[in-house]
Formats: sequence, C-alpha cells, structure tokens
Amino acid sequence: MGKIKNRKIKVIRDLTLIFVSIAIAIFVYKFSAVPDIIYNTSLPIFILLCFLSGIFFASTFTVAIASAFFLMLGKVHNPVLVIGVGSMGAILGDTLIFKFLKDDLISDFEYLEEEFGNKFLKRIVHSKLIFWFAPIIAAILIASPFPDELGLLVFAQIKMKYKNFLLVSAGMNTLSIILLTAFSRFFK
Repeated sequence: MGKIKNRKIKVIRDLTLIFVSIAIAIFVYKFSAVPDIIYNTSLPIFILLCFLSGIFFASTFTVAIASAFFLMLGKVHNPVLVIGVGSMGAILGDTLIFKFLKDDLISDFEYLEEEFGNKFLKRIVHSKLIFWFAPIIAAILIASPFPDELGLLVFAQIKMKYKNFLLVSAGMNTLSIILLTAFSRFFK
C-alpha cells in the first residue's frame, strides 16, 4: 500500500512540474529579457544554447521550455545549425533517459494502468496488434509535442535494440526541431 501511495505522490508531483514548466516557457518566451539575449548571442553561446535546448527537449519536465528556446533561436539564427546542434542534444537527452530512467518510467506506466485503466484498455495495450505497431507509435510520440518518455516507454516495453532506438530518436527529434524552426521562421 505504501508503494502505491508513493507512486501516486510521484505522479502528482510530476504533473505539477510539467505545468510549472509550461508556465515558465510562456513567461520566458513572452515576458522576459531572455529573447533579447538569445537574439544577440555569440556563436559559441548560441551553439551551447542549441545543444542544451536539445537535451531539455527530450524530457517531459523541460520540453516546453526547450521548445520556447528553439522558437526563439530559430527566428534569427542559422536554422541548419539550430536543427543540427539541437538534434544532437535531443539524442543525448533521449539516450540518458532510455539508459537510466526506463525502469522508473515502466513503473509509472504500470501504476497509471492499474489506477486508471479498464479491462478493455488493458487488452488493447497488451494485444499483439499493438506490439506490431509499437515502433511506429513510439516514433510518432517522440516526434510529437507529447513527452519523449512516452515513446521511450513503448520502446522499453518491446525491448528495442539500442542501435534501432538511436536511429529513430535521431530522426524523430530532428523532424520535431525542423518543424519548430520552420514555425518560428514562418510566424516571425
């Protein structure tokens, strides 16, 4: 019983952190001096910002803030550099999550499945049909605005080889950053 209560507290804490991250991202993008600083950075600082934004882009808790930074960086800096350096950071971020946090992610998912899933939903999630489409679903989750951890969780559940995971992560994160950069350029 204590284990379930601890898991519930962790899930509530995590959801709170996500909402705080979204609020910070909105503040940073709209109401602070950060955009002016980003628009006038030197090349080494710009590259560092892109790389760190990529690392933070991989995590549920910081994806909103990283997205705000990519939108700002993509407006005025070289989009190829933003995409290339940001993608390398995102691959590193996903790799760290995949290597070190996948067991914790699986525990969180199992808790949520027990707490909120019904029998029909459990049968769908554990069906052979989903197993065959799992890599596609995981890739879409990584490329989407949804947290990468959901896609990584799917990869961990199907025991995807690390080499294959790395290729999918690279492709999907690059696609996401391309879309953010294109969006920032389109809506200057």
